[in-house]
Amino acid sequence: ALDGTMPDWTVWLDIDHERAMRRRRAVSEPDRIELADNGFHTRTEQAYRELAAAEANRFLTVNADQDREAVSAEMMNQVLARLMEAER
Repeated sequence: ALDGTMPDWTVWLDIDHERAMRRRRAVSEPDRIELADNGFHTRTEQAYRELAAAEANRFLTVNADQDREAVSAEMMNQVLARLMEAER
């Protein structure tokens, strides 16, 4: 599907999948993927950790176990820092 095309950067909102699910259920009904068993979510979380470690230059890892404002600020700071680096 990607035909060899990859993004320059990927922002990963890093949060334990169980905590993320609790947050999600507090505001809305889960979708079919979110309803998958815990093993699926554990494997998916681990796969993202491995990708982020293997491709550290591509991934911007944001600690998403914070309030919305802090997550937004950290994401913005990381994106802006990368943009500034790219202009050099």
